[in-house]
Amino acid sequence: MDPDSYRDMLERLNDHRIEEVCFSIEGYGHYRDCVLRHFYEYLPALGKKAHLGIEAVLSREERAMFHGPFKDEMKIFHLGKEGKKSLRYLMRRIVVTSIVENGGEG
Repeated sequence: MDPDSYRDMLERLNDHRIEEVCFSIEGYGHYRDCVLRHFYEYLPALGKKAHLGIEAVLSREERAMFHGPFKDEMKIFHLGKEGKKSLRYLMRRIVVTSIVENGGEG
């Protein structure tokens, strides 16, 4: 993914214009099915609250949640001998498979 498309995607996610992005990280089979999306919970005192989360769908064991804007510099992808890397670091290896626009609920 080129840097401009990447920045636009994150801006739209953080602004709730995008609800969900499904993607893979080229060259890493473990991360061939990932999702970056808004998760919602209802808190009696606050009402509906949204969090951004990212997870590796295949394992369901890797998930990171963000209270506030998605922090793409956080090293959340475990790449074996290469160590942990951030989504920003892996930007050129991202292959977006689908985007779900927000239907106005965010």
